[in-house]
Amino acid sequence: MLFEISDDSSSENIPVIITPRRSQKIPDNMTIDNLIKDREEEIKDSVLEDAFNNPISPKIEILRKELQICKLPDFDFIDESIFNPVNLPFPVCIFDYLKTQPAEPPNTRDFFEGIFYFDNIIDATDQVVYSLLDNLVQTKHERSGKFIIDIIDKDFSIYPLLKLEHVLFYYKKIITECPEKLYIFPAFVCTSSKFEVFPNVKDDLLLLQIAALISSSITTHSTFHQLVQRFKYESINLELLDPLIKIVVNSKIQVIANLTTYFPVTKITNEFIYRFFIILIFHLLEIEEEPPLKYNLIIDSLISLVPCIKKLIDSGETIQLFKASAILTLLERIIVTGNLTNQLFYQQMKALAKSMKMNLMYEDAINLASLKEQLHVTRVQIEYLSKEVTDIGNHTNPFFDI
Repeated sequence: MLFEISDDSSSENIPVIITPRRSQKIPDNMTIDNLIKDREEEIKDSVLEDAFNNPISPKIEILRKELQICKLPDFDFIDESIFNPVNLPFPVCIFDYLKTQPAEPPNTRDFFEGIFYFDNIIDATDQVVYSLLDNLVQTKHERSGKFIIDIIDKDFSIYPLLKLEHVLFYYKKIITECPEKLYIFPAFVCTSSKFEVFPNVKDDLLLLQIAALISSSITTHSTFHQLVQRFKYESINLELLDPLIKIVVNSKIQVIANLTTYFPVTKITNEFIYRFFIILIFHLLEIEEEPPLKYNLIIDSLISLVPCIKKLIDSGETIQLFKASAILTLLERIIVTGNLTNQLFYQQMKALAKSMKMNLMYEDAINLASLKEQLHVTRVQIEYLSKEVTDIGNHTNPFFDI
């Protein structure tokens, strides 16, 4: 309404024209969203500043055990290695490191014809599995391999009936005598540790599973996604690091991309992975001294080794660029293990991110561009952690009054 009656008696009820107010534009830096963002940054900066300036509280360690103060969001690193796809053969030498020796089972060839014609009514038994493995060796046809998967899915209770030594007999024959497309089928049989009670079964199965993860013929198979989901890492013997290191260092460098992509970081595999990967980093850098095996010392070591990565890049040699890319990939996974178990600290993450800011002298239109991108992705993720992680072990708790 543009007219209203004034309450002032002197106006003698003269209508007054009310002019609408002109709309005023709010400055961009004064919008609600920007003000909230500025306030969040101010609080975050003040929290970190207080954490460094206040004296250490004796109750921090107790609180650290009882509460997860810095609960970071779940995230994972993307494999940005610069390796081109290459054929990675199955490491046949893995059988030399197994403590279970292959042994031929009793003759079971008479079973397989009946299996194919009456698969719906035949019970899942150890003899059926051995027969299918034998038929796979003889015919070199995927039909037997697919029946193996069906039989295992039909009844998991057959595992206590199986003997790993007999499975290994056929596994080795398939690897040495059959086309690569068949390698994945005996791997399906080696996805459970519930074999007939026998010493070292879990250790041997872990070696076989990792061998499968670094074999292109298995990882590129159409059923690989089913296989990798069945791998169970119930417990890991750290003594297995020695044979695995020997296998990896004698393989193509591209196997590192497979390891970091397919071998999962869990609370069970955590310690095994960061020890495994720091040893590989020392090998790639040709450092003869023993690497540290405690997590906080490993991070300190990585900070001091970053200049060595720069030297590899500046050399301009393709193999050295591949080594640098592999080291960055391994470094990322080591950081993931620390995030999973709350072992990351502010000062270490900040120092590591700072050390990775480097000027690369070598110029290459292809490899260096990809490597720069990988280096940038790695550094950005570490910088993210340096902002989100508070070093509880060395500073007072910024979130609670103790």
